[in-house]
Formats: sequence, structure tokens, C-alpha cells
Amino acid sequence: SEFVEKAREAARVAAEKAAKMKETIQEEYQRTFVDLDCRIVAVRPELLVMEYPSDDKIDRISVRLNTDHPQRMMILNMSERKYDTGKFAGQVVDVNFRGLPAPPVELLMELCLSAQNWLASDGSNVLIAHCFQGFSRSAIFMSCFLAFRGLFSSPVDALHEVCKKLEISDKMDILPSQRRYLMYFHQCLQGFTPPRGRLKLLRLQLNGVPRFEADGAAAFRPYLEIWAGGELAHSSLTAKDGEAVVVPEAFGIGDSCVAFTLPADFFVSGDVLIRIRHVHCDTTHHTALRLTFHTGFVQDGFQLARHELDHACSDSRFSPDDFLDLIFEREPP
Repeated sequence: SEFVEKAREAARVAAEKAAKMKETIQEEYQRTFVDLDCRIVAVRPELLVMEYPSDDKIDRISVRLNTDHPQRMMILNMSERKYDTGKFAGQVVDVNFRGLPAPPVELLMELCLSAQNWLASDGSNVLIAHCFQGFSRSAIFMSCFLAFRGLFSSPVDALHEVCKKLEISDKMDILPSQRRYLMYFHQCLQGFTPPRGRLKLLRLQLNGVPRFEADGAAAFRPYLEIWAGGELAHSSLTAKDGEAVVVPEAFGIGDSCVAFTLPADFFVSGDVLIRIRHVHCDTTHHTALRLTFHTGFVQDGFQLARHELDHACSDSRFSPDDFLDLIFEREPP
């Protein structure tokens, strides 16, 4: 009868709700009492990203991984920090970023080749990556590796899926410099080999003056740092006589730009990190903007809008119209 059918339908709906509630409770129990918020995310069944195994979590993380993948895991430590790797029943590879937000171009390709060989050697092998804070370095590597394996047409296309799995924003959590290296890697996959020649860096100019000081005529007291090969190659805080300059020249809102002229015959090659930092009234230092690039992918001129600069891209103290110019001269072959 109609009454019986309605009763059955009501019972079915109630059973479905009860099943979903049970599943939710089980998931919450697993996360609260078993996983204890130790995040291990499967980008693909064989590709995992985990949070940093800090002292208070390394035991729980290692137990989970050792139970699920004993002697079948390769962990890429992208944190540039040390921990007790002996707790993991697998190999842990320390990846040296040399302070860069993304792996150096050549290292990125080597990592992909090594990872591919590891996964191909045994169908039950898994690859695990982790950073120190957040997941952005791991996301960049995983995006490149998915494209390397031919699962996406480009690393940029893979990035959206990876970030979705990691529950981070591909727009807010991925730095402009990291996106730049995704494009570099895509060019390499298409057959481009970056030349190894040096570039002479002549001048760096920030067009527009950010307001890092709210009061007074001095809005910005910037100095320049250039890092190459993980070492400081130049700092404008060092005077010609070798003595440190405590407070750099100040710029006001009325100034149109901030310019740095490099020493004669200052060459860079490969992966380069540039920082412009601000010195506050109390002499504390603050990174205003940062960028990383590879000399093999740039021409004699390199112009970057605010949204292409780390830190500045989301800092309201910069005007949306601000941009950075780098002027190079290529070394004759």
C-alpha cells in the first residue's frame, strides 16, 4: 500500500543518514585519535605529500608510513632541515634548495628522473615529499613530476589538481617565483636547454616607492642582496671600504624610483635569488620583495610587475603599478 511504501522510503532515508553520520564519526575519530592531525595526502596513490615530521609528530607519522609502506618509500626532504630519518622504514633524500623557493632547474629534472626510476623499479613503491612550513615546495615538485610523467600537458595545468588535493590555494599559496620555475620546467620538457653563459647584471631599478614607514619623510630605506649558489654574492649594505652600512639611503613618496647600480663586471649564472629589504627606524630588517630566476631563461632585459614579485604581490604598501627592471648584458661567447 501507499502507506507501506512511504514507511519503507522513510526507513531508507533514515538508514542513509545514519550511515553517513557513522562514516563522518569514523572519519573524525580517525583524524582525532589515530591520525592526530598528522597530514599525509595522496596526490595519486603512489605520490604522497606529508607535513614536516617535527619532534612532536615524527613518531606518529613514521608509524603510519611504516605500517602502510614498509621498505617501499622514498621520502624527499625539501625542508632543508634535519630530523631522525632512522624512524622511517625507507630512504630519505635531503634536497638542497640552496635557499630558493623552488628546486634549482637542473636539480628539478634530476629529481624527476630519480623519482621515475624509483616508482618503475617496483609497482608497490611510493614517493613522498614534504616541506617545512606548508606544502608549496612539495606542490611545485609534484606538479612538475606529473607533467614529466605525461599525466598533464604542463606543470601549470597539474598545479590546480595538486593544490586542490592539498587543500591550498594555487593563487594565494604559490609564490610568483615558484610559478616562474613551473614555466621554466615546461620549457625544458618541450626541449629547451638553458644556455650556461654568464650575464653581467648592470642595474636594478624599482619603479615606485612603497611606504614601509607611516610617519616622516622617509618611506623606504632599501638595500639589495643578490644570492647565487646559496651564497651572498652582493649586498649594497657593504660600502666600498668593506665597512657595513647600518642605515641605507632613504626614499620618500615623492621619489619615482629606487635604483641600484652593480659593481663593474658583476656576473651571475644559473639560479639567482634577489632580495630588496627595508631597514626600519629601530634597525630591524624586513624583506620587501624577492624574486628568483635562472639566467638561461632571460634576455638582456627582465621586467617584472608587482604581481610577479614575491611578498610585494600581496603587500598593499606597494602600488599596483610598481614594477622592477633588471638590466643585463650577455657575456660574449
